[in-house]
Amino acid sequence: MALIATTDGPATWLREQFPAHFCPWRPEGALPGVALLLVHQTVVDAAFLSRLPDLKGIIRLGVGYDKVDLKACRALGVSVTNLPAYCTEEVALSALAFILDWSRGHGELEANLKGEPGRWQRHSLARIRGAKDVCVGVVGAGRIGSRVMRLAGGLGFRVLAYDPHVRVQKGQVDDLEMLLQTADVVTLHVPLDGQTAGLIDSAFLGAMKPDALLVNTARGGLLGDADALLHAIEHRGLSACFDVLPEEPEVERSPLFQHWQSGTFAGRLRITPHNAFHSQQSAHQLLLDARKELVHFQECGAFTSPVL
Repeated sequence: MALIATTDGPATWLREQFPAHFCPWRPEGALPGVALLLVHQTVVDAAFLSRLPDLKGIIRLGVGYDKVDLKACRALGVSVTNLPAYCTEEVALSALAFILDWSRGHGELEANLKGEPGRWQRHSLARIRGAKDVCVGVVGAGRIGSRVMRLAGGLGFRVLAYDPHVRVQKGQVDDLEMLLQTADVVTLHVPLDGQTAGLIDSAFLGAMKPDALLVNTARGGLLGDADALLHAIEHRGLSACFDVLPEEPEVERSPLFQHWQSGTFAGRLRITPHNAFHSQQSAHQLLLDARKELVHFQECGAFTSPVL
């Protein structure tokens, strides 16, 4: 079996699973002999790859693989795979929790009550609605997006979906702008790539309904114009729930984070720390899926479902 290394992944688990083949990672210098690499948050570019002259495969410990330079890997003949199935339920439930929280006005009601205890049991938010009065627009109908559609539909929400690459049985629209103009909630479930980077800009936000909700549990890089988003929250009544930010992990630099931290928008801006994917079960499944890919690559010379 070839040498295996991990830059920021589960090193303890690797040592236990493959004690004779684990290669400790060094932050500098070449690592000859390493054929398989597991990465989590590490940016894999051409300079990084130059340190691994014998590398044959990369397992990205997660769903997204935007931190791996596929062009550079292709030039060197390095195969790449991700683990797309391990946290579908967790992310879908996190998005749905944001939607339910917004539709019932919990964030605003809590913020208002903190500022004025006399609001107790006042019906002060006219926009509180039941599920049947809310249209959820899902952008990206892959594993997670389609699960959000089923969960939301099962609760009585009306559901629309936009995805130029996937056909769904019900509720599909072929124009993103039409979905933005129609939906009360827009929830994003697309990968970060050349087509989706900066998707959330002034035109995107301007097409959304006033007082709508924007949910992003996908990738921080989908946000292209933070100032436009803050303007829409302040002047058009938009609400936003983000589990991911462009600046992470240095989130203190994020304008969204700063306004959320100061409580500027009284519950209409919600931020969680990129944890939509996490549960004890999903963490365990991640390791099982990684081991399956690793063993398959060792035995067959290929991943089960490579992205490259």
